[in-house]
Formats: sequence, C-alpha cells, structure tokens
Amino acid sequence: MNKKIFTIFLLGILFFGLVSAEYISEMKISPESVQYDEGIVDLFDSGQEWVEVGISFKDNSGVELVGTKEEKLAQIKLKDEWFDMEINNFIGNLSDDEYEIIGRVSNGLSLNISRYTFDKIIKDERIEKVELPTYGTIQHTNGENNKSYYWVFVSVILLLIFFILLIKFYRGINEK
Repeated sequence: MNKKIFTIFLLGILFFGLVSAEYISEMKISPESVQYDEGIVDLFDSGQEWVEVGISFKDNSGVELVGTKEEKLAQIKLKDEWFDMEINNFIGNLSDDEYEIIGRVSNGLSLNISRYTFDKIIKDERIEKVELPTYGTIQHTNGENNKSYYWVFVSVILLLIFFILLIKFYRGINEK
C-alpha cells in the first residue's frame, strides 16, 4: 500500500513539474552572447510597450581582487570606476526616449525599456545579461502574465488537495 502512495506522489510531482514548467522563463542567448530572459520577449509580444529589466555588464576591467584587505578595497574601487565608465558610455549611446533609469548597481542598471531598446541591448557585446527583476514582475506586466502565475498557484493548491484526499483515502482502507 505504501508503494502505491509513493508512486502516486511521484506521479503528482511529475505532473506539477510539467504544468509549472510552461510558466518559468528561460534564459536565451543572442548571437552576440548576451543572455536574456525569454519572459521579456513574451511581455513585448503580448503588447506591453515598456518592461522593467536588470542589465549586467561583462567584467572586462582586468582588475583581479587579490592581496590584503586594503589592496582588495582599492581594487574594488578601480573596478567600480571602470563599471561607472562603461555604464555611462552605454547610456550615452541611447536617446532619452528609449529608457528610464530605475536604479544602478555596481555592475549594471535597472531600466524601463522599449522593444527597440531591448533589441539594441541584446546586440551590445558589453552586456552580459538582461533579466526581469528578481523581486517579481507581476506589477510590471499586463494581465496576461498575471494569469500564468494564477494557474501555477491553482495547480499547486489542487495538487495539495489531491494528496490530502489520497492519504485520507488510503488511511481509511488500511483501518478497515
């Protein structure tokens, strides 16, 4: 009887994996070796005009963090200055109507961008990665993407209910 429960449990996990895999964005790679989140393209294709993204630059500074703590701090400062220069050069190549800066990090930016800007960014060899924000994109999407999260949530709840009922059913059979 325990083997049946275990088998059904594994089949349920497999089912959940297949259902939810459709809603997880994959990283794609442009011909210029820029990694980008496939979900960004999906948002533009669904009609969204602006998408918030995080952009990470490749570290071609040549600065290695070695030595004492003080030496490493000086090297970090050099690396930060190099990234600032790269970021400023990148921004300088965009027109003001192509982006809106949301924030900066040591090796990149958080921007609202148009599809045109996205297409330019994934062709820029200085860029390492373009991603949707990790804190969640529901507030930055149209209703279509929200439905994807809804169905993942519903499938998790249904799966939990199924397993609770299955366990109660088998416990009832074993008690008789």
